[in-house]
Amino acid sequence: MVMERNMELASLTIHFSLLIFFAIFLMYWMNMQRPIYTRQSLLMVTDVATYKSGRIYDDDFCVEERRKNRRELLYYLACPLLLSLTAGYVLTGPYIRHWVYSSGESPYTANMVNKYLPLPCWYPFPTHEGVLHLVVVVLQLAAVFSVALILVTILVMLIFNTQRIRYEMRVVGYSLKTLFHRAEKMFLEQNPHRKREKLRDDPGYQKMIGVCLKDTIIHHHAVSEILSLFTKQADMPAALAYTIGTGVIAMCLFNILMARRDENYTSIVLFSMLVFVETLVMFVMSLCGESITSESVNLRHELYFTKWYNLDIENRKTLLNIQTNLVEPVIVSALGLIELNMNSFSSIINTAYSFFNLMNTQME
Repeated sequence: MVMERNMELASLTIHFSLLIFFAIFLMYWMNMQRPIYTRQSLLMVTDVATYKSGRIYDDDFCVEERRKNRRELLYYLACPLLLSLTAGYVLTGPYIRHWVYSSGESPYTANMVNKYLPLPCWYPFPTHEGVLHLVVVVLQLAAVFSVALILVTILVMLIFNTQRIRYEMRVVGYSLKTLFHRAEKMFLEQNPHRKREKLRDDPGYQKMIGVCLKDTIIHHHAVSEILSLFTKQADMPAALAYTIGTGVIAMCLFNILMARRDENYTSIVLFSMLVFVETLVMFVMSLCGESITSESVNLRHELYFTKWYNLDIENRKTLLNIQTNLVEPVIVSALGLIELNMNSFSSIINTAYSFFNLMNTQME
C-alpha cells in the first residue's frame, strides 16, 4: 500500500533524476566533442562550397530554398517552445494548486517528503513555510531552469544542424540539375565567338562540364563531412533520449492507469502532459533524421535524371563515381542501433501503447 500510495512521487522523482543525469551527461559529452563542433563551425560559418561558375547561393533557387528553410526552422522551433511551456506547467501547476487548494492539509508524506514543493523532495529541515521554503523553491527553480536550458539548447542545435544539412543537400542537387547550363555559361564566357549550338562534342565544353562536376563533388564531400560530424554529435545523446523517453512514457502510462482507477484527474493531466513532452521530443528527433534521409533520396533522384548521354566518356566515369556514393540513402542512427526515422518513432509509440493495454488488462 505504501508503494502504491507513493507511486506518483516515486515516478516524478525517477523522471526528474533521469533528466538531471541526462543534462550532466550532455555537458560532459559536448565538452568531449569540442574538436568536432569546432570543425563543424569552420565548415558552416561561410559558404560550404565555392563554384568556379559563380556563387551558386545567389541563384534564385538557392535564395528561395534559404527562405523556405528558415520558414521550416520556425516550425521546428515551435517544438522547443511548446516543450518549455508544457514543462513549466508540469512544474508550477501542481505547486500553485497545492497552495491554493490545500485547505490546511499537511504538506508532508509519511516519509516527510514535502509534496507541495515544485519538486517533491525530502530535506532535513522544515520547508513548508518561511525563509527556508522560499530558499528551497528558488534553488529548485534555478536547478530546473539550468537543466531545461541544457536540454532545449541541445534540441535547438539538433534542429539548426539538420536544417543546414538539408539545405546544402538541396544546393548539391541544384548544382547537378544546372550542370550543363553552368558549363555552357563558363565555356561561352571564355569563347564568346562560339554559338550555343553543337557544343556537345566540343572538348572544351566537355572540359567545363568536368570542372563543374568537380565543384559538385567537392561540395558533396563537404556536406558528407558535416553529416558525419552531425552523426557523431547526436550518436550517444539520441540513444539515451530514446531509451529514457521510452521508459518514462511507460512509467507515466502506468501512473495514468493508477490515477484513472482512483479518479485522480489532476494526476491524469500531469502524467499525460509528461507523456506529451517525451513523445514530442522523440518525434522531433525522428523527424530530423527522417528529413535528412528524404533529402538524400531526392539527391539520388536528381542524379538519376541527369542527362548523362550528353557527357563524354571521362565525365561519364566521374558521374558514375558520384552515383556509386549515392546508391544507398543516408541513415542517421544512434550507436548504429536505433535509426532516427519515423519507423523508430512508430515502434516506440506502438510499444508504449502495447504496455498500456497490457497494464490496463491486468488492472481490470
